[in-house]
Amino acid sequence: MFYRSCKLSFWKSVEFENLSSMKIKTILDLRTDYESYDEPDSSIQNIQIYRISGMRELDGVSVVFSSEGVRKRNLKIQNLHNIRKIFM
Repeated sequence: MFYRSCKLSFWKSVEFENLSSMKIKTILDLRTDYESYDEPDSSIQNIQIYRISGMRELDGVSVVFSSEGVRKRNLKIQNLHNIRKIFM
C-alpha cells in the first residue's frame, strides 16, 4: 500500500491511530534536511521512518532552503561560473 500525507508533525493522536490501523510498516520522509530538522516527525510505534531527501545538489549534498543555505549555494554557483571563465 502507498499512502501520502502531510507533515506528521501536524498530526493529532487520532490520526496516528488511523495510520496504525492501515498496517503501514515504513514511512519515507521526502523533506529536505532543513525541513525535517525544523519540524521533526514523532516516532511511531511499530513503524520505521526513513528520511530520503529528493532535493540534492549535483555533488549529492542535500539542498538547504534556509537563508544561509541559499547564500552558500549562490556563492558555490558564482565560483563555478568564475572558474569556467578562467578556462574558457
